[in-house]
Amino acid sequence: MRILILMIVFVSLPLVAAATLYSCRDSEGRLHVTDNLQALPDECRADVHEVEASDPDNLHFVPERTPAPAVDHRSEYQRQLLEQQRQQQEQQQREEQLIREAQGLADRFDRAQQERRNAIRRWSAESRRTIEFAVDEMAAARSGKQRMLADLERQRVSIRTSEQVRTILEQIPEP
Repeated sequence: MRILILMIVFVSLPLVAAATLYSCRDSEGRLHVTDNLQALPDECRADVHEVEASDPDNLHFVPERTPAPAVDHRSEYQRQLLEQQRQQQEQQQREEQLIREAQGLADRFDRAQQERRNAIRRWSAESRRTIEFAVDEMAAARSGKQRMLADLERQRVSIRTSEQVRTILEQIPEP
């Protein structure tokens, strides 16, 4: 009888050893292994893996959770701050360029007007060509003024810059 009981125990041992094992990792990365699903923490039951019966000693079957990359809010803020400073600098450069362009047109008109006056005062054989060239330059400056005023309406510039450009362009009278 003892032999029969021992045989039954030895035959049933592989069945006990082949019981299903479950594993999971919790939010802190700890590995949990059990043969009872109810013994696993609630937070990791949805992410349960079964241990292969062929390799029950392998406890690395559940991959470790890689922590979510930490967002460095300070560096994101610094990036945004640098981007905003760059945009402000570009805007300031555009506004300075508009002022220089307006001043250039006003200077061009003044030079052409002065050349015309001098040619009329010192009348000579070249005066007619000088006067025609000066009149063309004055017309080009007036055309540039109209173009700049139209562009000024479409561009986003500060009120101060807009007023400054308009004041400079007022030096160019209409015909």
